[in-house]
Amino acid sequence: MNVPGNIKNVYFLGIGGIGMSALARYFKYMGKNVAGYDSTRTALTDTLQSEGIDVHYEDDIRKIPSNWNPHETLAVFTPALPDDHNELSWFREKPISLLKRAKVLGMVCNEKDCIAVAGSHGKTTVSTMTANILSKTEAGCGAFLGGISKNFGSNILLPKEDSSWIIAEADEFDRSFLNLFPKIAVVTSTDADHLDIYGRKERMIESFEKFISQIREGGSLVIKKGVVLNVENTEIVKYTYSINDDRADFYPVGLKLSKEDRSYIFDLRTPEGVIPGCKLVYPGLVNVENAVAASAAASLAGAGAGEIRAGLESYRGVVRRFEVRYKDEKSLYIDDYAHHPEELSAMIT
Repeated sequence: MNVPGNIKNVYFLGIGGIGMSALARYFKYMGKNVAGYDSTRTALTDTLQSEGIDVHYEDDIRKIPSNWNPHETLAVFTPALPDDHNELSWFREKPISLLKRAKVLGMVCNEKDCIAVAGSHGKTTVSTMTANILSKTEAGCGAFLGGISKNFGSNILLPKEDSSWIIAEADEFDRSFLNLFPKIAVVTSTDADHLDIYGRKERMIESFEKFISQIREGGSLVIKKGVVLNVENTEIVKYTYSINDDRADFYPVGLKLSKEDRSYIFDLRTPEGVIPGCKLVYPGLVNVENAVAASAAASLAGAGAGEIRAGLESYRGVVRRFEVRYKDEKSLYIDDYAHHPEELSAMIT
């Protein structure tokens, strides 16, 4: 299902969310009239307003544009809104298309060749690294990111008109990723999470397996070696990546830490050969692993060795993802979004 061609107006209920704001920016770029509500004014909502998007902060139906044709309007909402939200209730009573954010993201991404990055951890970093690599290619790409990329200064990379590739985080929360039908899917991990939604880990695993079954014919799955999922889709090719197991299809050879600038240096072994001289200046072994995953996805999307090297070396990170905020000879302050035991372990070690 694609975004209907008659849609001229898009209204966002919860426009200040990281995923919602990226979609708002996308529709503004596509020439639509965009407006929305959020409960809290933030730097991100201020940025949206500076870009010409009308944002208000009161749950007031009088703030909804009255001159928009209902049959040319799409309303997008986040499940975080309470059921008794006045504006949400108003849209439910009107002849206006009202869809969850995940559904709309799927409608946008499924029109193109989508690279969907799934996993309990690492989605934002791998997505942003992949986007940074593909941005070095002639074709380029678009990307919906779950954080503010320091390379792009935004949570969205607007696509070139002739680019077929678009990158999206495939979020397992509320089974949102089942709205995506990617050409390439990455799975970084399947540690138990969102058990308020799934009840038990087995049900979460079932959703991951459903997600990878939706990879398009002729597509690819890139999965961390050691992650066990039942792959029944016989129309795709499965690849593995790792920094610990040299049997993986994508693996960093000769990994070392430079004494000069503390960057990671390695050669990347791929099914097509070795890409020598890769360099990652961003800290953390977990980010080397993320870089291998991103390089695998970008390679399968057509990125060459030079573009992979350039994308990795120029990568500057995501706000609140292993972000070094202060450093001197005695102290180091890192700001990280980690909120899962495995994420905390990876960051600390």
